[in-house]
Amino acid sequence: MLMTWNFLGLFLSFLILTIALLLHSGLSFYVYPFVVAIYGGGVLLAALNKRKLAFGLLLFVFVVVLSAQVASLYNSGSLVSSLLLMNLGETTSVDDRVILTSALVITSYFFCVFIFLIYRPMRVMVSKKIYLPVLFLYVGLEVYGCFLPSAGVFPIWAFGKALHQCLKEMSYQPTEREVLVQKVLYGKDFVYQNSDDESVPDLRNKNIVVLFTEGFTFNIIDKFSGYSLLTPNLSRLMDKSLWFDNYFNHTAATYRGLRGQMSSSYQLKGGLWYGVSEVGALENKLKSPIVNLSSILQDNGYHTYFLSAHKRDDNLNRYLETFGFDKVFTAADFKKDEGELSDKELFEGLYRLMVSGELKEPYFIGIYNLGTHLGQKSPDAFYTQNGEEINDLLSVIHNFDIMFGRFLDNFDTNDELRANTALIVTADHATFPDNLYKATFERNISCQFCLLERIPLILYADGVKAKRVDAGGKNSLDFAPTLLQWVRINKAHNYFLGCSLYDKKCAYPFEYVYVEGEAFYYTKGEQLRSENAKDYDIMKKIRGFYALSEHNERE
Repeated sequence: MLMTWNFLGLFLSFLILTIALLLHSGLSFYVYPFVVAIYGGGVLLAALNKRKLAFGLLLFVFVVVLSAQVASLYNSGSLVSSLLLMNLGETTSVDDRVILTSALVITSYFFCVFIFLIYRPMRVMVSKKIYLPVLFLYVGLEVYGCFLPSAGVFPIWAFGKALHQCLKEMSYQPTEREVLVQKVLYGKDFVYQNSDDESVPDLRNKNIVVLFTEGFTFNIIDKFSGYSLLTPNLSRLMDKSLWFDNYFNHTAATYRGLRGQMSSSYQLKGGLWYGVSEVGALENKLKSPIVNLSSILQDNGYHTYFLSAHKRDDNLNRYLETFGFDKVFTAADFKKDEGELSDKELFEGLYRLMVSGELKEPYFIGIYNLGTHLGQKSPDAFYTQNGEEINDLLSVIHNFDIMFGRFLDNFDTNDELRANTALIVTADHATFPDNLYKATFERNISCQFCLLERIPLILYADGVKAKRVDAGGKNSLDFAPTLLQWVRINKAHNYFLGCSLYDKKCAYPFEYVYVEGEAFYYTKGEQLRSENAKDYDIMKKIRGFYALSEHNERE
């Protein structure tokens, strides 16, 4: 077997570069699996060094996967997931620094390969007596790694699993029979079962404004985070509002989160490809059997709208078009350039829209911001202590709160608007647990690699008393049925999996179950395990429901 010294140098450079980046990110947990993966890649490629085509292809794939995993860890603290792969086109949602650092990390690995290709040192012979012990050592390291806490994060295997899940989500097509079965199982003509009582706020005839805050966890509000005056406006809103504690998101990320809350459902697909491959051009909208909150409200006299911070042609806006809103407002409706709306521009635009008379009453309008998205940097307000900014995450949270506070001041001083409108603050999903988030806030649950935490649900309206309500671990599947009970709409055909938070006769178990692709967790912190017959039954039901949520019929 022929070997070159620069081949050994290539993999030594991979080792040094990888270990340095992982340690710099505070991710020593990943060092062992990455070292083993690089060692294994070297062993396999050494065996193919005479087969130039196979060697070149395998080296290319190996470097792509290795560098992508390190770049993902460096920026987000987690390995490449199917969710990331499904959302590769959503580059406008993250700050340019994330894209730049990812490109630099990946380029660094390919630079090592470039040096390897142009440098041709003397070849040396490596006998099988040396190669075989090296191979057996690799096998031993892999076996030993299976017993370590990091066993499930070997980078090559994890990337393959994520890619497989992504392809599975993209290619899933249920049969008509599967769809019919789910319609029979979950179709009903009522929303909630308990009769209305004094504990349920009455929002009949009010306009409804719902802020689906991007990636916003309950515990980052300064009442609970320990960071004084981080979110003073959200705190003062809660002091005069009805708000729910121990209320969790039921899925992630934005594509699943928005549709899931508007239709009280789970869906398999998680991003870009749902927006492009299946939605396509706006004139070819797809009709799903899933019943959306907007259609139920429209059937009961409401006009429905959505305001997205994205520019007009963004995939998310095309996706929102399929929800059936009367109109989806985008950044192009509020600014002349091609960029997205900052949180400042979003809230200013929202208030102008609400007082313009353009929204026909009574109306429902959902709002989605970008300022708190993973990797964003505050353009306007900054969180400081002793005159110095602490980090970008605290600043984007504080910036959002400041801009929301200005909107809230305008809302409160407009007597007519306040009397006729209910304001609801919640989130599309919890905050992404990247390195900066984990270093800044303590996570209170054991779901280490998913976007599951408590999220806000705050209702502010004239006549609604300030009160804390314990949701008891229920999740955002309950959002749509709860809102419908607030506005006293009960007769409506639907396939909701959630129940009103006031419904004590709820027969579904899903309002305690978080699902992110194939990951299942109880919102009380206990991971679902397939060896438990009861848990397996819940997972089977949710996978069956995908036939309904992923089925589309062309109009």
